[in-house]
Amino acid sequence: MLSVIIWNGERKFCGIEDAAGVIARIKKRPPKEAGEIATDQAVELALTNGAISEEFAGVSLGTWNRVMRDCGFHKKSIRRQRYQAEYPNQLHHVDASSSQFFYVHRQEGDDFILRMHSGSALGYKNKPVPIRLRPWVYGLTDDYSGYHVARYVAAAGESLADNLQFLAWAWGAEAAQPGRPLANSPRTGEPLQPGCRPNLANSPGAGDLSGPKKEFFGIPDRIKADQGPLMKGEASKEWLERLGIELDGSVPYAKEAHGKIERPWRTLWRRFEQTFFVESDWKRFEISLYELNRRFQIYQNTWYNVQPHRYETEITRLDAWRRINLRGGAVAMPENAIATAARRCERTVNVDGTFSLDGTIYEVKGLHDARVRVYEGIFEDRLVVEDIVTGEKYETKLFAPAKLDDYRREKDTPHQKALKEAEDLQLRNTLYGGMNEDEGKSSSDLRHPIPDTRKVMRLPTRIRERRTMENPLRADAYGSIEAAMREFLDICPVRMNESDREQVRDLIVENGLSKSFVRELAMEVQGETARA
Repeated sequence: MLSVIIWNGERKFCGIEDAAGVIARIKKRPPKEAGEIATDQAVELALTNGAISEEFAGVSLGTWNRVMRDCGFHKKSIRRQRYQAEYPNQLHHVDASSSQFFYVHRQEGDDFILRMHSGSALGYKNKPVPIRLRPWVYGLTDDYSGYHVARYVAAAGESLADNLQFLAWAWGAEAAQPGRPLANSPRTGEPLQPGCRPNLANSPGAGDLSGPKKEFFGIPDRIKADQGPLMKGEASKEWLERLGIELDGSVPYAKEAHGKIERPWRTLWRRFEQTFFVESDWKRFEISLYELNRRFQIYQNTWYNVQPHRYETEITRLDAWRRINLRGGAVAMPENAIATAARRCERTVNVDGTFSLDGTIYEVKGLHDARVRVYEGIFEDRLVVEDIVTGEKYETKLFAPAKLDDYRREKDTPHQKALKEAEDLQLRNTLYGGMNEDEGKSSSDLRHPIPDTRKVMRLPTRIRERRTMENPLRADAYGSIEAAMREFLDICPVRMNESDREQVRDLIVENGLSKSFVRELAMEVQGETARA
C-alpha cells in the first residue's frame, strides 16, 4: 500500500519527487537531437529495471508529468544574462562562417566570380558545397556600440591567416580597398587564393596610407571568439599578445556565449544576400567577389551601423562608437603589424650551421651548434632563428653544399683563437706571493654630455597612442638592451654618469635595439668626445 502524507492541504505521495527524478533522467537519456523518451515508456523502464519501487506502479501519467514539472525537470530555456562593455573598443566579438546563398563559380585573374544557390538545396550553410572554394564572411562586432564590420573572402575553410588579415583590415585606420591577392605562400611557393586577400603593400596595418580614413578603427582591449583557428593557433595568440590584446575564448559549442556576433550574421545574410534573388534570372546572375565586398561595405555603412543602439535607442550604433573620443581616441595599429605574424618552433642548429624544417634544410649564417627558436613568417617569405641562450637573431637561407674545389676551413672562433694564443703566453704566477705593486689608476674622470638626438613625433589627431610591438622576424636587432649597451661601450669606451647612461639606453630602446643605430650612435658620441 502506497503511503501518503498531507502537506499544505494537498495529498502527496511520499518519496515521489525522487522517483520523478529517476523517470526524468530516463526520459532525457537519448542525445539532444533524438528528443526525449515518452513518459509512459520511461515509467515502464524504471519499474522493470527496479529503478523505482513497485509501489509507484499505480501513479497516473498526469501525476508524473505534474511532479516533474513542479520539480523543474521540464524542458525550459535557462535564464540569460545580458552584459555590455563599458566603452567602445573594450571588447570585440569575432567570428567567421560561410555564405548562406553565394558560391564560387569560377576564377578570373585575381578575382572570383560568384553565383547564387537556394541555400536549402545544399543543406546547412556551414556544410561544404560541391566545389573546392567557398565565400566566407569574417565579421567583428564592438560590444559597447554594436557597430559591425565584415567582409567576404574565397577560401576552402576558416583559416588562421584569413583571420589575421581580416583583423588587420578591420582595426586599421586606412580604408584600403579589399580584393587584391597575395602572391605566393612563404617557402612553399604555392599561389595563395585571390579575391579578398589583400596584398600586404596595400593592406591597412601594413603601411598603406593611400586610402581614405575609416570611421571605425583601433585595437581593442579584449577579443572574444569561438574555439576556431584564431583562438587555437599559437601564431595568432602570440601576435595578439604582442599587440597587448587579451583573449577571451567562448565556451565551446555554446552559441549563447557568442550571440552578439552570431545574431548579426543572420541579419546580414537575410537583408543583404536575399535581395540578390530579385534578379530576373538569379540562378545565372554573377557578381565578382570584389564588387560583392564593395556593396557589402555600403550596406553596413548606410544601413546596419546607423540603426538605433540596442539600449540607447535615441542614438545609432555609429554614434555610440564615436564616444571613443571621450576616452582620448582609439589605439592605432602599429605600422606593418600584419607582416610580423609568425609561426614559432624550436630546432637545433647543427655544427655545420644547418637545421631541418618541414623536410627542407636551411643554413644559418654566423651560428652553429645551438638551440634556436625558428620564426616563420605567415605573410612574408622570411625565416629567422633566435639563439635561445643569447637572444641574438640570424637570417637563414636554403642550404646548398659547397663544391669540392670551393671547400675552405671556417675561421677560428674566439674560443679556438684563445686556446692557441694561450700556449704562447709568457707569464709567471704572481698570486699570493706578497707582491705589492702600484696599480695604475686613471686620474681622468671624463664626463661627456650625450647630445639629445631624440625625435619628437606629433601624434595623429584623435589617436591616444601608437602601440609598438616586437618583430620576431627582424634580425638587425639585439636580443636585449644589455647586449646593445655592451656593444655601444665596446665601440665607444667613454666614462658616463648614470644620467648619460640612461639617456643612451632610452635612445636605443626607442630605435628598437637596432644594431645599425647602436653603431651610429656610438661613433657619433665618440666623435663628439674627440672634438671636446
